[in-house]
Amino acid sequence: MIYFIMTLNHIWRLYLAVVAFLLLSASLVIGIKCFLDFDKGLYESKAHGQSYTSVKMHVFKMGD
Repeated sequence: MIYFIMTLNHIWRLYLAVVAFLLLSASLVIGIKCFLDFDKGLYESKAHGQSYTSVKMHVFKMGD
């Protein structure tokens, strides 16, 4: 019984290590992709993006 519990403990640790490795690998791949696209700039979204109207700011005076 104790050997079975120890085996489950090792399997659980291995599972966590694999999940952590996969998450780190995925974030590294996404970071490299963003770094490679960084020099392209935002010209396309600035020139052909959706237009928007600015939000008017309301200024409230104290005592009104």
